[in-house]
Amino acid sequence: MKQFTINPDQYNLPISIILPTRNRISTSGDGGLIAALESLYINTINKENTEIILRIDDDDVNTLNNIHLLDKYDKAFKMKLLKGSRYGGYVDIWKFWNELAEEAVGEFLVPFSDDTIMETYGWDKILMEHSGKIGFVKSSYTESISPDINMVIPCIHSKIIELQGYMSFHEAMAKHHDLFVEYAKEKGYNFIIEDDRITFRHIGLQGEHVKDGLPPTDVGGIFRYRDKIESDVQRVINALEVANT
Repeated sequence: MKQFTINPDQYNLPISIILPTRNRISTSGDGGLIAALESLYINTINKENTEIILRIDDDDVNTLNNIHLLDKYDKAFKMKLLKGSRYGGYVDIWKFWNELAEEAVGEFLVPFSDDTIMETYGWDKILMEHSGKIGFVKSSYTESISPDINMVIPCIHSKIIELQGYMSFHEAMAKHHDLFVEYAKEKGYNFIIEDDRITFRHIGLQGEHVKDGLPPTDVGGIFRYRDKIESDVQRVINALEVANT
């Protein structure tokens, strides 16, 4: 099974954490944006060279009015804030991911969320052991969202996103990436990097799209796009083959 590598010196930073959030800045108890950021603060060794990009809806008054609560993390990490439309809610979360990925400069992108906790101390050092490997670093997730999803929060090499042209086109991004890896494997290429030392934990919080009665997600709908995903996989493989000749 063929794998691709790259010279990592071309990247400005090792890691970009991308995090869309809505109205969870001060969730009481276990969970919420501050809890998510605090777990990264406690467990990240190389904070000064780790980028965190938040994506906040421009009508999320609660978060925007309390952004000063994040000063601690802004000082420790290289933090950016994006504001924009809510679009259609969670069914359009792929648009948030694409906006965030476009801003990121790290070699690896970590799609985090405000209902996720980082549990592994030194996770960033572990991830960078895979620097130069083009693929999805498969981490461990202590609560499975769906038994059908293999990679819940993969750490994604940015070269894949660059060559694909976007991070995702569907709300079922995790399954989208599972299918990318599966179709590449059928072609004789390995894009999965196993490393269960990096562990995330999910905190069950009711989403704002549920509270506001927005359209439900259609996770299974991703399977209607096999031809598109296969085409993307082949385009990425072709470009990497040329680069490695």
